[in-house]
Amino acid sequence: MWVAYATRRTVTTLNGVTRLTLKIRRCHDENCTLYHQPYRPEEEGAWALPHGEFGLDVIALVGMLRYESHRSVPEIHQDLCRRGVVIAERTVTNLLARYEELVALHLTNRVRLRECLTTQGYVVLALDGLQPDVGHEVLWVLRDCLLGEILLARSLLSSNETDLAGLLREIQQSLPVPIRGVVSDGQHSIRNAVETALPDVPHQLCHFHYLREAAKPVYEADRHAKKELKKHIRGVRPIERSLEQRKDTEAEVIRGYCLAVRNALTDDGRPPLSAHGLKLHGRISSIATSLARIAEKGSLPRELERMHSFLTKGLVETHLLWADVEMGYRWVHRAAHLLTNHEKQNALQIRQSYETLLSEMEQTPKTTETLATMFTTFGKVTASYWPGLFHCYDEPNLPRTNK
Repeated sequence: MWVAYATRRTVTTLNGVTRLTLKIRRCHDENCTLYHQPYRPEEEGAWALPHGEFGLDVIALVGMLRYESHRSVPEIHQDLCRRGVVIAERTVTNLLARYEELVALHLTNRVRLRECLTTQGYVVLALDGLQPDVGHEVLWVLRDCLLGEILLARSLLSSNETDLAGLLREIQQSLPVPIRGVVSDGQHSIRNAVETALPDVPHQLCHFHYLREAAKPVYEADRHAKKELKKHIRGVRPIERSLEQRKDTEAEVIRGYCLAVRNALTDDGRPPLSAHGLKLHGRISSIATSLARIAEKGSLPRELERMHSFLTKGLVETHLLWADVEMGYRWVHRAAHLLTNHEKQNALQIRQSYETLLSEMEQTPKTTETLATMFTTFGKVTASYWPGLFHCYDEPNLPRTNK
């Protein structure tokens, strides 16, 4: 083929606006079936879609902001403008549609997926469901943990064992390679479906879901203690109002303490390992200790005296609540450390270590009803999850969690 003519197009990318000069080729053999048909450079497709004015990197960013960061169209438009991309808000909507089309095309490319799976040799299956609202259909997604590729996605009116087992059999029959492992949460319908459809495949239950369920009473006790502590430290706003007209150094110091208390109140954690109540207790204790040290050196300003008074009162009033929470989280963190397996032990060794941990928990004195509830729940949930907690230590590439 010979170069017939050149054409130009302008593409806006995240790195700026680029002018592309494209050499268009044509075949001059009259006997050829492609005689005189234009042939564009293949590299053009790596820049943008046909007739598109914005690069593939811009489309990918728009999709990421929308579906991963959950930004609205106006927010995405503002983000692109901050990056120097000149774009209309309506165009953002059009690019979202292009992104969805590309994702759909990617998911339906079964030839490419089969080639990748054949090269890999086996599949580690992750199974999870998403229900947008109560009473709606559940979207069940099956994906390969190694490639990160979605193998099957389907909405079901029910999530019973029979329906899920049918999905598993369907995906097993369509795969060109065997399934070496399955990872999921502890939902009983999923467990039963995997046992029915894939009885010889190791089924790993998610450690994150396990610890979150087992440590729920610990988390609830932590949240209750935090709520009681917060009742006593609501006096920050009146102190800030009293300083509105002051610009002196003392006022700035008092504002700094007010800001520290505010930040401590608004900082949250996520179960099962992050104890936001204990975090608040530790920060309030540090602030109260700092005020006490200043008071030892001299008198405190009236505003800081008030602050020190209500912080100290809150800590004293809730003192008895924190002992159970601290003990509960010590056990949870010990369990999490064993399951993380930094020592690279096999499944048998981890199981033996975990049995020792459970034995120590049973022998620990339950001095309060709260502690008794914590240990009882931990034991019941562990017994339920036990058959599926340890496969990941013997099966290569089988993850400990589906999060």
